[in-house]
Amino acid sequence: MAIVKKITDELKAKHKKKYDYYMLRGILPVVRKWPKRTKIAYTSEQKEAQAVFGIISKSTRKIKGRVLEDWINQSFGKRSRWQDTFRGSGMKYWGKYREIPPILLDYQIKWHTPNPELKLLLQKIDAKYGKRETEEIYTTGIIDIADIYEYRKKLWAWICDIKGLRILA
Repeated sequence: MAIVKKITDELKAKHKKKYDYYMLRGILPVVRKWPKRTKIAYTSEQKEAQAVFGIISKSTRKIKGRVLEDWINQSFGKRSRWQDTFRGSGMKYWGKYREIPPILLDYQIKWHTPNPELKLLLQKIDAKYGKRETEEIYTTGIIDIADIYEYRKKLWAWICDIKGLRILA
């Protein structure tokens, strides 16, 4: 910052976007280098990431019922809301596989004594156009409870079916 005798329109026009002329505390004319601002990112990958973020954000409204309750319960006592966790998981999946993960809309647990079987209602979204492709019902087959107890990660984050398809649930 440097003190200037007088601020004129010629000076402002000559050094536009290089120097910033203003009155310090309303009485002292000064000049400083123009503040560097980040340019708006418009690379193709960043545009695509912004579009995917918007699609994943819109899909939070589609989650209802038991799935919504589970998301809210798992976020209880944490700083981030369930929507932030949902978006973060979806963006991590997109960053790794370059496609939007299937989204769990509803589920049913059928108990075949003593082991459960899951029926999952999934929605797939096309990342390129943001349109819903399909709503499909997947069944996981009978799951051994001993495997669930050995599995140390939280089951709400990702569920894998027989084909190895990862689901945002």
